[in-house]
Amino acid sequence: MRRGLAVLTVLALALGLFAVSRPSAHAATTCSKHAKWVVKHVKRHGKSKRVVRVKHYWTCQEVAAPTTPAPAPTPTVPSVQAPPTEPPTTIPTPAPEPEANALGVAADDRGGVKSYTLSRQTVRPGHLTVQLQNKGEDPHDMDIQRVGPNEEPLGEVVKVPVTEPGANTNASVNVEPGTYRMWCDLFSHAKEGMEATVTVK
Repeated sequence: MRRGLAVLTVLALALGLFAVSRPSAHAATTCSKHAKWVVKHVKRHGKSKRVVRVKHYWTCQEVAAPTTPAPAPTPTVPSVQAPPTEPPTTIPTPAPEPEANALGVAADDRGGVKSYTLSRQTVRPGHLTVQLQNKGEDPHDMDIQRVGPNEEPLGEVVKVPVTEPGANTNASVNVEPGTYRMWCDLFSHAKEGMEATVTVK
């Protein structure tokens, strides 16, 4: 019998030593389990016996409810400004190339009538390209000379070589503002009408 009581006593001590606090389901209350030794004298069969028991009880204590932490401030994202829009680059329109300073002269003797026909009546001062186009049936050439108000010769004569029928011949001449006379010096072609004037300005 005493051995059984000793076992009970050891168990009770073990329970008391390993009693731990456990929180109740209530978030604002904490409860703890305790063990207490209780000694009683029990009479059995006319004899008084000492009985040691362990009494368990709980104590609860209110605790302040945990405060909800204030939400962390939302970090302010600095606004990103778009870079200033640059005006579209205007591509300059290339200037048209200046028109070539050239003159075409068609020599014609068909039908018995001799003539010079000019592609233009006015040219610019400076370098001038002249092309003699023989559209007749006989060879022709051309002389070029600057003339005065009364067609008096001024300066030297520039000669365009003899050009065969159906052929073209080019020549270059520097011209100044004024009037230039052109004629064919073969035979009497100039007197028969194969001559013309062009204005330089």
